[in-house]
Amino acid sequence: MSASPARPPQSLARRMLPLAAIGVLAGAAYLFVGTDGISLDSLVSHRTAIDAFVIEHRSLAVMSYIALYVIVVALSLPGATFLTITGGFLFGIAIGASASVVGATFGATCIFLIARTAIGESLLRRFGPRPINLPKGFATTPSVISFSCDSFLRSRFFW
Repeated sequence: MSASPARPPQSLARRMLPLAAIGVLAGAAYLFVGTDGISLDSLVSHRTAIDAFVIEHRSLAVMSYIALYVIVVALSLPGATFLTITGGFLFGIAIGASASVVGATFGATCIFLIARTAIGESLLRRFGPRPINLPKGFATTPSVISFSCDSFLRSRFFW
């Protein structure tokens, strides 16, 4: 594998623009939905209309659910647990869980790429060459150990 060519450094404003857009969109979503906008009670009260839509437009409903899940995860909005339960409620366990995993994966990938673009270079400068050597170490260890270490390191950021 060859090293990628060096890119010219981007200005701070250009790197922070996607991160600022995430902040603005998350704030707008919070203001639009508010604290009482989406709840299990509203889901139950609109159950017949939602079930009718899901029955008539199954593929569109699943794709819309995945898109909503991507948005919620990418904007780091609270409610992923609620959405996962709703997916099982609307589509059944197998399709609901699969759609939740797909939406969560794409949403997490989006926020990771945005964060890496915004602050990745400054973190590499701050921590030096140590983070660059991590993938090399994971490549030389067995996959189970690599997965365990990777999972442990990721879980430490959320405690």
